[in-house]
Amino acid sequence: MALPDYSDVEQMIFRGFLVEPAEIEGVPIVFKTLNQTEYDLATLYAFSSDLEKASELRECYFIASSVYLFNRSSVLHDREAFYHDFVEVLLDLPPAVRLTILTQLQKLNSRATEAIKRVEGFSYGYDSRQRWALLRNLSPNDPRVTGISGTETLGLNMHQKLWFHYNNAEDIEEEVEVMWSHTKFAASVHSKEVSKIDSEDKMRRRERHQKKEAIFYGKTPEEGSRGVNGEVKVSHESVDDLLGQLKRDMDGQKDFHDQVVMEHERKVRERWNNVQAEKARKAMEAAKVQRSRFGSDVKDPVIFYDEEAVQQLTKDRRRDKRDALLRGEFAHEEAYQAQQERMRKWGILEDEVPTPPREGSKHPLSDTILDDYYDVQMPDMAHNSPFDDE
Repeated sequence: MALPDYSDVEQMIFRGFLVEPAEIEGVPIVFKTLNQTEYDLATLYAFSSDLEKASELRECYFIASSVYLFNRSSVLHDREAFYHDFVEVLLDLPPAVRLTILTQLQKLNSRATEAIKRVEGFSYGYDSRQRWALLRNLSPNDPRVTGISGTETLGLNMHQKLWFHYNNAEDIEEEVEVMWSHTKFAASVHSKEVSKIDSEDKMRRRERHQKKEAIFYGKTPEEGSRGVNGEVKVSHESVDDLLGQLKRDMDGQKDFHDQVVMEHERKVRERWNNVQAEKARKAMEAAKVQRSRFGSDVKDPVIFYDEEAVQQLTKDRRRDKRDALLRGEFAHEEAYQAQQERMRKWGILEDEVPTPPREGSKHPLSDTILDDYYDVQMPDMAHNSPFDDE
């Protein structure tokens, strides 16, 4: 199974932002995504009693807060000094240029928002747990984690907060499992019920592992496989489950197998009804056609005759058509001409003016398949009979 793409998630957690390079009036600039703390701060910077000016300032401070590298130098370590000077430069730019920058920044932040959905799955992976073991005592925005000076002043984004929460919950869960295992081991000396509890715990841990694995691969976790009606099919692996299933059967409740059979019967009935409805529809259409042709609902006038009479009538019609063809009544039709040509070719019909035989041919027909036949056969039959007189 292919591993999901967690590149955006890793950048948002271990660097703190996504980046987008650009160039404005020949100056290379690398923009980054904003977290909620940075966005709130930019909104406060842009406060003004003049609503039109406040809107323009909000755009400029939003762009200024999104700068990571300006002319190949990081501005994160001293953003307070960079903010206001760069905002003055942005105010001198045409509104269309600022709109283009804001559009690209919106797309970049949308990628970061979409990556939030995959933080939980990434947290359950081996790489995430390994990094957590190394960095658990450090803040995700610490420069020793990000490798970038000044990230400690940015605050934590939602990805870093969720990653910290999921891994901390995993640690607590593992610690509880260890303590519970010790408790069962101590109780196993005095009770035989511990083996039953232990089997239930194994099933629970296996289901939890399958759920986390499904989340890691981007799937929706389920307690069991889905049935034909969307119901969850859970396998019975313990005595209590089997006893519960037996009780439901005795009470007349429907289990998964009953639902499968009922669904199959429903589909068979539905197909049969569809076939009958289609037949009825075609019959109605045929009745309309016959009514317009014969002026009644009679499908075919021939139904008034007996079966033998119908067969005889069919033979007579075929014979009449053949005789008409032989008489040349349909000579004007191309099909008749082609048929006549084929019949002459096979020697079934003779030409009105006999064609003189080819040289060496003893048969009166010429240029026909039968003529070729006689060319081969006549020399063989030209020997003297033993009964002829010498």
